[in-house]
Amino acid sequence: MEVHGELDSNSDTHSDIAGADKRPPAYPVNSYVAATYDGQWYTGKIIEYDPEDTEYNISFMSPGNNKHCQTFRWPVKVDRIWAPASSILCPVSEPVPHGKTRKVFKPAQIDIDTILQLHRE
Repeated sequence: MEVHGELDSNSDTHSDIAGADKRPPAYPVNSYVAATYDGQWYTGKIIEYDPEDTEYNISFMSPGNNKHCQTFRWPVKVDRIWAPASSILCPVSEPVPHGKTRKVFKPAQIDIDTILQLHRE
């Protein structure tokens, strides 16, 4: 990503000297979202926002192995991609540690229900 402008010390977005769209992101940096990729949905954390392309750099969690409930874990190798805003289904609460090791995370059930409904549409 080529950045035109300066980092605004009061926010996580760039102020653009060239006068491009300065709308704030719909989803703030460091917030969690559910987004689709290759037909599946994943939970991730927004790392960065590009207002020129309205894309989000999202660090995605990997699905966990629990067959009885929907869980995720942070992958050993970071899984970050630039995703268009249209791929984001909804914001979600920060997933909470789950299980004995606390290395697996579980989204809130209300978030899972919302995600599943939106993903079907």
